[in-house]
Amino acid sequence: MFFRLFLAFTLIPVVEIYLLIQLGSKIGVMMTIGIVVATGVIGAYLARTQGLLTVLKMQKTLQAGQIPAEEMIDAVLIALAGVVLLTPGFITDVMGMILLFPVTRRMLKHWLIKKWQRVQVQTNQYQTMKNFHSSKNTSQEEPTIIEGSYTISDTNEKP
Repeated sequence: MFFRLFLAFTLIPVVEIYLLIQLGSKIGVMMTIGIVVATGVIGAYLARTQGLLTVLKMQKTLQAGQIPAEEMIDAVLIALAGVVLLTPGFITDVMGMILLFPVTRRMLKHWLIKKWQRVQVQTNQYQTMKNFHSSKNTSQEEPTIIEGSYTISDTNEKP
């Protein structure tokens, strides 16, 4: 996990800067800045329209009396796309655009759902094993003994 975070926060910005410098030297600084600004504007527009469509889908699902789980995942992915698109660079812009297109977002959403289900199964298996071992340990404990006294009385005798 640390390695992935390291890559995300160090390697990606370095590659982004390298690409910006290379493109700036080929087509010029102003054209490179124009492309970065244009992708940001287009991305913001797409994020807004996709976000509004997702909110409308959520409302329809809620009116049908269902929980809008998939729409909520879409909303999170669209918000993530908006954040990534605001970051200057070409790699982040491509990642943001991929998240904004419904087809690729649907594929990513289904992958995330399958991954989540696998995690849930593993968690349930772990919990089952934990419960099994804890119940096994409690059955080997000494039984609780309650001390007391009693007297036998004959109910047939009359006083």
